[in-house]
Amino acid sequence: GTDDDVFVWDLNDLEGEPRRLEAHSDWLMCVRPLPGGDRFVSAGKDGTARIWNSDSLTVERVIDVWASADPGGVRLPAL
Repeated sequence: GTDDDVFVWDLNDLEGEPRRLEAHSDWLMCVRPLPGGDRFVSAGKDGTARIWNSDSLTVERVIDVWASADPGGVRLPAL
């Protein structure tokens, strides 16, 4: 999508409204679960990846993807 946010649905209440998490300052590119099921990662066009706690829906870590990239035109793949 072209939104900056992550939307999370409660699987026990699919008729309810999703919870909107303000995630990135530019387009959200992808969201993927991490092994173990207790965390997920989101990546945005703002050059950050965020590790989320699935239970509390809070960010555990923000990774600046561009900090270690070669500025010579490297394009990093989506997660």
